Amino acid sequence: MKYILSVCLLVLLTGIATAYTPSSALVDFLETKVEVYEDLIEERGEGVRDKLILGLQDITLQWPANNYRWIGEERFGYIFGYMIERLSDTWPQLLTIDDFLDSYEWFTVIDYPDQLVATVRNNWPFGQTNDDSFENLADFIFGNNSQNTEIAMTSPVTRTQLSDTVYETAFIMPPWWTSDSLPLPNNERVTIKTIPWGLKAVRRFSWWTSQEKVTAERVAFQEDLVYYGITRYGAPTLSQYDGPWVPAARRRNELWVNLNDW
Repeated sequence: MKYILSVCLLVLLTGIATAYTPSSALVDFLETKVEVYEDLIEERGEGVRDKLILGLQDITLQWPANNYRWIGEERFGYIFGYMIERLSDTWPQLLTIDDFLDSYEWFTVIDYPDQLVATVRNNWPFGQTNDDSFENLADFIFGNNSQNTEIAMTSPVTRTQLSDTVYETAFIMPPWWTSDSLPLPNNERVTIKTIPWGLKAVRRFSWWTSQEKVTAERVAFQEDLVYYGITRYGAPTLSQYDGPWVPAARRRNELWVNLNDW
């Protein structure tokens, strides 16, 4: 069963929203916002869920700009309730962990929180000898940043193939760093971004991650998902947990695929 986020929020806010009578100016203002968010949902751009939630919260600070005493539970509740109700038909339908079996033979379903990452994008095939992704990311965490601070190395290192010749390598930042506190990279090749919450199917395997090995695992992964009638969105992300000294048979690698279409 699919759960619609709009319904959940609307139920929570109904009691507050009904106690508030909005002005016609506020309704007109919100109507223009509805159009903006309907376009955003239709485009299904990256991070649409976060953009919608942050946008709705931001509205409470925009209207009216010179009358902050209006910013309270009743008005906030009305705005949320109104916007969610108006968008309920087009709001992305999000699967939850409860929509899947407790276990599968060759993969698992995991609910991942937001992840703050440092990334480098390369325009050549995965595994090519002149790949400098790791070098650039290591340069950032070893102190070439705005605070001259070393950042702890975490696992896994992830690689997402964006096209036949373009892929993105990412280091996941330690959980005590936030987007506000994390140092900025001095190296223009390095980009900091937040990967929003995601429900993912995860396939684990061992051995070295040659192009042939990863391709074979991806094909088998997709066949398993098709067998169970599970739809994936986007290309699988390769996640590697071990240093180069770990023997092939003991290495932990994973493939992640998104189960919600943002």
